[in-house]
Formats: sequence, structure tokens, C-alpha cells
Amino acid sequence: RMKTINGEVWASLYSGGIYKFANGQWQQIGIGHGLPENRIFDFVVAPDDPKTIYAAQLVACLARSADGGKNWKGLCDGFLPQLGVDNYSSKALAFDPKDNKALYMAGKDNRDEASIVMSPDRGKTWKMVHDFAKEMPINHLVFFRDRMYLATENDGVYRSDDRGKSWIPLQTGLDKMQTGQFVTDGDGKNLYLFTGLLQYNVREGGKVYVLDEQTSRWKPLGGPERVTSLLWHNGALWAGNIAGEIWRRDAKDWKLLNRGAELPSTITEMAFANDASLFAGARGFGIYRSTDGGKTFADVSAGLIASATREVYVDPANAKRLYVVSWDRPGIEVSTDGGASF
Repeated sequence: RMKTINGEVWASLYSGGIYKFANGQWQQIGIGHGLPENRIFDFVVAPDDPKTIYAAQLVACLARSADGGKNWKGLCDGFLPQLGVDNYSSKALAFDPKDNKALYMAGKDNRDEASIVMSPDRGKTWKMVHDFAKEMPINHLVFFRDRMYLATENDGVYRSDDRGKSWIPLQTGLDKMQTGQFVTDGDGKNLYLFTGLLQYNVREGGKVYVLDEQTSRWKPLGGPERVTSLLWHNGALWAGNIAGEIWRRDAKDWKLLNRGAELPSTITEMAFANDASLFAGARGFGIYRSTDGGKTFADVSAGLIASATREVYVDPANAKRLYVVSWDRPGIEVSTDGGASF
């Protein structure tokens, strides 16, 4: 996940904790700072307290920082007994725009059944709002025009008109049931969505849609194919796709910005910093930054470390020679000194 938090770009790597880009470099602010788990899939900031930040975790429920990310504390110990579950996994958080203390979390319990839970007091107490009673991985949760919307991995979009107590499907117009993430415009007039598989660190890409509320129908916006990331910034809709392309839509027209300077892989996330520089994650190749509005990019991955190791081999003829295959980067890392360096 990549978001702009208090003017700084934050990025969570798959099994790499949380980094923020400050003073021209990435700083690890999760691992070693109290974060219970290194797999983070969403961040939200308390509406009236920019130093209070929550992070959704894959197997450790939720964590909170009260000092802008310097230190973290896990909330699982209080969360699980209140809901009567053994574990909780989440990739989606949202504050209620009408109640800045009400924090909603979408995820699944140890039975792998999807649910919506809510804290009325910013994480002190929790209650079950809706149990879907089925396996349904949830990718995103947003509030839009006093309604709640869910994007799911394989079950399309759902809408709630009663703060999550009940849900109705909202699939009309979509080309597939795999849905990724929502984006709202700066005025709160439009809700956008891209389809396609979004599963942990995997992206397959889809089309971009806008919601027609009067007809409860999703309308395609054309433009780029196999979109894997969507962003609203400075009056325009931005899209990244599986081909490493950056597109921008002003008014009604899409424009390819980085023709001939495509990123080396699928664009998984995008975020703008306060200085108007655009950061884009390229799957397996790190993070890139553009200072010219998305036309060209420079690799700014130095300092990022992902710890998702897939396989390790030891040379039977030399125990100090190791071969490591990771989830996050292509190729094989080799060590000749027993893992001290690669």
C-alpha cells in the first residue's frame, strides 16, 4: 500500500514493514518500532489528530501509532476477546466522516469468513457490525455520499446504506467480479473503481469505471487497459497499469504521460508528496519517483528491504554459499559468507 500521510509518502512492502520517504530517503518506521507484524495493507489517519495512525495487518488485527509513526502498539489483545474470535486479518480501514471516533475495519476471522467490525472509540472497544458468513476477501472499504462501499477480490462491489449493518450487491455494468480499489474526486461528486484481480502483492489489471448513482450502474471510462492502480490528484484521475504506463484523465480525455519511459513492471500503487512529486511502485522492482508530472521516473528504492523469502538453498559443497528467492523481487540473491551479505 502507498499513501500520502501528513504530506509524506508512506509505503508498506509485502513482508517489509512500513517506510516513509523523508529528507530524500526511505526510513523504516514499522519494524523495530513496536509494529506486531511486517505485512501492512492499509493506513488511516484520525480525522482530527494527524499523529494518530492505524495500520491494518494480515494476521495481527490492527496496530496504532499515537506519535505519527515513531512507535506502534498492537490492538489484537483487546480486539479478539471482545469479538470472540481467535484471529483477524484485514486489508481495509475507514473512519466514518460523520463521526471521527468511529473506525470501521473490513476483514476475516479465523474461520475465513468476511465481516465488518467497528470501534466507536478509536480502537478501545469493538463490535461486530455485519457477518457475511462466507469466505469473501475484501480489498477496499470507503465512505461516499453517506454510504459505504466494499470492493472484493472475487465477489464484485457491495453497498451499505445503514453504516454496514446490511449490504446489497452493486455489480451492474462491471466487466468482471474481481474489483480492486475505489477513488473519490476532490469534490466528493464521483466514485471511481478499477476492476481486476488484487490479491496481496498480485495485480492482473482491469478497466476504470465511474458510478452512476441514479441508476446504480458502473459506467466504463475507457482509456488505459489492464489498470492496476488509481489515484485522484489536483483535479485529475491518474491510472497505472500492468505495462508500467502512467495515464491522466483531465475532464473527459485520457493521456499517456510516460510513453517511451514506462516503468519496468506492473504499477501497484501511486501517491503524491507535498512537493508534487509522484511516487509509483513497480511490482518486484521497487519504487520510482517523478518530478515532472509522470513523464520520467528515477529509481528511489535505495534503503528498502523486503523480508518475504520464498525459498533458501545451501550449496552442499560450500555451506557458506546461499541462494535466496524472494516474493518481492525478480532474480536470485547469492551470499558467499553464510548470509552476512548478499
